[in-house]
Amino acid sequence: MIKKFRMLLWMITALAAVMLFGCSSGNKEGGNAGGPSPAVPAADRNVSAAILGMTTASPQVVTFTLTDPDGAALDPAAFIAAGGSIRFTIAQIDPATGYYRNYIAASTPGQPGFDSGGTFATTGPGTYTYTFKTNIRDAAKTLGGLVFDAARTHTVAAQIQRTISSAADGSATFQQAANPYFNFRPDGGAVTVTREVVSISACNECHGKLGLHGGGRRDIALCILCHNPGIIDPVTGNSIDMKSLIHKIHMGAQLPSNQTDMNGRSGDFTIIGFGSSVNSYKSVAYPFLSGDTFRWTTFNAATPSKSPFNCTKCHRAGTDLMGNAYGKDVDKWKGPLKIANCTTCHDLTTFDGSTTVTVMNQRTPVTMVAQQHTGGPQTDAGCGNCHDGAFNNANGTEPSVEAAHTVIEKSPLFLKGNTEDINFQIVSVDPATAVPGQKPVVTFKVTDMNGGVVSMTANSASFNLKLGYMEGINYTNNFMGNFGQPLSQSLKTAVLQPDNTYKITFESAIPDQAKGTGVIGLEGRRTYSYQAIKHDINAWDNPPALHTVTARIGGRAAQYYFNLATGAQVADPSLQRRKVVDADRCNKCHDRLSLHGSNRVNNAQECVICHNPDATDRGSSSRQVTPLPADGLAEQAIDFKVMIHKIHTGENLLVKPYMVSGGIFSDVRYPRDRKDCEACHIAGTYGLPLLPGLLGTSISTGPWMTNNDSKNTRLAPMQSVCTSCHDDHASHANTFTDAKLGEQCLSCHATGIARTSWNIAHRPAR
Repeated sequence: MIKKFRMLLWMITALAAVMLFGCSSGNKEGGNAGGPSPAVPAADRNVSAAILGMTTASPQVVTFTLTDPDGAALDPAAFIAAGGSIRFTIAQIDPATGYYRNYIAASTPGQPGFDSGGTFATTGPGTYTYTFKTNIRDAAKTLGGLVFDAARTHTVAAQIQRTISSAADGSATFQQAANPYFNFRPDGGAVTVTREVVSISACNECHGKLGLHGGGRRDIALCILCHNPGIIDPVTGNSIDMKSLIHKIHMGAQLPSNQTDMNGRSGDFTIIGFGSSVNSYKSVAYPFLSGDTFRWTTFNAATPSKSPFNCTKCHRAGTDLMGNAYGKDVDKWKGPLKIANCTTCHDLTTFDGSTTVTVMNQRTPVTMVAQQHTGGPQTDAGCGNCHDGAFNNANGTEPSVEAAHTVIEKSPLFLKGNTEDINFQIVSVDPATAVPGQKPVVTFKVTDMNGGVVSMTANSASFNLKLGYMEGINYTNNFMGNFGQPLSQSLKTAVLQPDNTYKITFESAIPDQAKGTGVIGLEGRRTYSYQAIKHDINAWDNPPALHTVTARIGGRAAQYYFNLATGAQVADPSLQRRKVVDADRCNKCHDRLSLHGSNRVNNAQECVICHNPDATDRGSSSRQVTPLPADGLAEQAIDFKVMIHKIHTGENLLVKPYMVSGGIFSDVRYPRDRKDCEACHIAGTYGLPLLPGLLGTSISTGPWMTNNDSKNTRLAPMQSVCTSCHDDHASHANTFTDAKLGEQCLSCHATGIARTSWNIAHRPAR
């Protein structure tokens, strides 16, 4: 009862503070505070804060709340004395440009920053004020002489953070941070001009909990107050304006200036960041695996590009960190067209006739060959004269900005509402043929976005069935394909039935030795074509010529499970292959996961049919079927639980290079905390102890290609999983694996053991 009374008193006091400071200041200032003052425990064990209002009469005073994870008041003085930090900054929006300009000058000349030297005061339980030292009404004291204008939108924001010891593990730390902000007009007018072009909820789909400058800056609403046009990295000279910085970072390996031009020169987009760290973004690979093609001639036009053209992946309405709606301006990227915006990505394109562009190779200027604008010299005003076509234009003009930056998989060529143009369904498998020794007869459907039948042979189609089986909880596919692989059946000879289904009989029979649960997976792709302007740096066409661009796009794979003893369908999910990864979680980052030439799409349950404990890359097209792969490296496991962990550990692997089937993955830069297992995994499907019967991973296959399970060299199950990320711990795992007693990992790493339990080790740092 006492706790409830205190909470009620705190809420009443906070409400009074809102009424006093947020709505009735001398300057009639008000606006959107970016979230209510919290009064309940924080689910993520973070500190909580809200800005209630600000007065801009000299001196400027901001009123805010600050509470701990349990909703109790946090005194700023004590918070700072214990190593925490509370800092405020303020900026105005120039309505002519739509961009912020910051009032506060940092110690580095020309850089915006946070006010320092101000004073804190307590106005009530959990409610405080901060009085700025910088007088934003005095242009002689502001950054760049910024003049105060009471009629403009102003945003005041805070960076509040502290690092505390973990309650469960005293040797670990946990970082708490809050970035409250408040939009208002000092003259008391309504806030009508905003800049909300990207929501942090969209960023965090990939980044988890984005935290920069030491981890304390987490909300886009704070970032854009300092990353303004004209602000540069003082070391490299590169722009750190938000639109330029973020576009170049996410272009990464595909940024034109990061490529090598015809003279053998290339840049390396780098920012000298927090703690003077050198941050090169030349190897960043955007995770959208697209069938789209990149139009620059520095890339192979026939190869899927992993193109960062999917602007709406970031430019989407969402929420701020407080959970409030954010994104009023997410469609601004569509226009009006501005050369300064285009050249953030197309950074070697010139619009004034210049034949060279100077970029930075980290800290060194490099002059590279320009890619002159196809239509010749141009200004902002003339861009719309050409860039007005449709997505699949045929009129000799470039598409609109929106169409040109729409990946094909999200264009009208492939998508109609929520219906894709390739839809799979396995209707039935004849039970009499779905048993060992028989050739399964499969009835299936493949339809387009309008419900029409998709041809199995036209338009470079490639559709297949995969047939595998598991005796326990693992696919092994013994006596089927090479090294754990399933049977495969092309659908080119499938016969169309009167009811618009297809029927086909497998050419190979289910092995006599097969038992347990069988699976048939339906997968595939077809080719789409459209017209686009041909860009060729060595042969500009005048007028520009159209050429045909093709893209291979697949449909979401489908599976059908059956009992190998009876041939009957297994519809009970608990009897099917366990589901530990949700493809929708994969697509929070990948957006549309598409692999193996776009044949396998958006369904991890299809992937694991081939990527099972018996599978290695020994039998892949880039490797010889010999004990030693063609590239001279030891064969690699392609078991999903090992391969995916290693790929996403990437640059943090200690044993390098990590190559699978000739592809190098030891330079992958994963964008979030790898301890956040549920970024991919379904809750309750991972961790120790492992499921009984889970097989370890094959690392060296034996002489029998179709019976690896008994002839290969296999890691123990926990060793397989743990060393996929902790790849330097193989000897440690061997030490604690006994031939008779098995793996002894749980002696130290079981749930609940202080400091060393697996679940403590895999808890995100913030």
